[in-house]
Parts: sequence; structure tokens; C-alpha cells
Amino acid sequence: KLENANEIILDCGGGILFDLDAEGNEIPSQRKLDLLRKIGRIVYLERGLEELIEKVKGDSTRPDLSKVTSYRSILEKRLPVYQEAAHFKLNLSKLTKEEAAERVLDWLGIKSK
Repeated sequence: KLENANEIILDCGGGILFDLDAEGNEIPSQRKLDLLRKIGRIVYLERGLEELIEKVKGDSTRPDLSKVTSYRSILEKRLPVYQEAAHFKLNLSKLTKEEAAERVLDWLGIKSK
């Protein structure tokens, strides 16, 4: 569905860069990464591990990752893949949403209104 995407912002879920192997373990997906890179630029919005864990605690809109393994363990495996995949990384820890958006727009060469 994304192969012909144009002028979109795609907010990817945490597992977007992964597939499952025969045993149900996450493995990096080169196919998905290649597709994302083909349709645009990847911006990694970075937060500290503890910030991310705190953010999802008790969030009923997220899958209960604790049934499979701890969220910390999942993040520790995923974060290096996210960092490697990104064209641009932005640490959000000390930025407002508006400041973060402005920096991404600047990097993309888009003038904000």
C-alpha cells in the first residue's frame, strides 16, 4: 500500500522495522526498511529508555508487551535498529513538541508557517 505513497507523514509503530522468525522472535526486516527508504526519509524521534518505559505504563491503547517479555528488553533490542535506519535523529528529551516539529521541518527543508 505504501509503494506509491507521496507527500505523507507516516507515524510508524515500534515494530514496523521487524518481522517474526519461525519461532516468533523479532528480526530486522530489510524489506520493510528498503520500502520506507524508497518512499521518503526516516526521522528517529529519540527519547531515553526510562522515558519510553514511563510513557507506556498503564497505556491501554498499547499491546501488553509484558506477556511476551519486558518492554525494556524489547526496547534494548529495537533501539539500535531504529538508530541505524534513521536518516535524521532528534532527541526529544528537552524539546517541546513545537520545537521538535520546527527542527524536523528545518532538516527537511520545509518552511513553517
